[in-house]
Amino acid sequence: MNLNIKAVLPVIVLIVVVWLGMNSYTTVPAGHNKVATLFGEIQDEPLKEGFHIVNPLLKFYAYDLRVHTETWTKVQVPSQDKLKTSMDISVTYRINPSYTPSMLKETGSLADAIVKLLTPKVRSLLREAGKTVEQSQDFYLDNIQQQLQLYMEAGLTEYMSNKGMIVEAVLFRDIT
Repeated sequence: MNLNIKAVLPVIVLIVVVWLGMNSYTTVPAGHNKVATLFGEIQDEPLKEGFHIVNPLLKFYAYDLRVHTETWTKVQVPSQDKLKTSMDISVTYRINPSYTPSMLKETGSLADAIVKLLTPKVRSLLREAGKTVEQSQDFYLDNIQQQLQLYMEAGLTEYMSNKGMIVEAVLFRDIT
């Protein structure tokens, strides 16, 4: 029986060493960063692009810092004449890298931030912006579209900058 323990012990040690070796590093691809957690506690500093030697007990959440575009199709926007105009709206944004730890803590992943923060704010601002348009056919006018875009960009920038998202553009198309 003693012989079996002596034969098994080196195998166990080898397995532990291999596990430690495989989990003691991480790489962060270009245009991304990673936020680490240790037993649920979020680390304050995200890992930047490149190779990193890390604690093997850390769990990582990756964030894509490149430019993204989210599009909502056939959004109904009411005007003052109580008619609704359908349009597609696109928001181009990127994540502020220094906000990814707080984003993970307060919202979750990028997909969670879109569902919980960006989509409701876009819909709310769009309804408010539509109230400034007298007639539904005015949505076709260039100056009205520019006013709506500026209003949406300003509102989204103000709200989302505190949440870690940088709004770069708001675009309208397929207005019917």
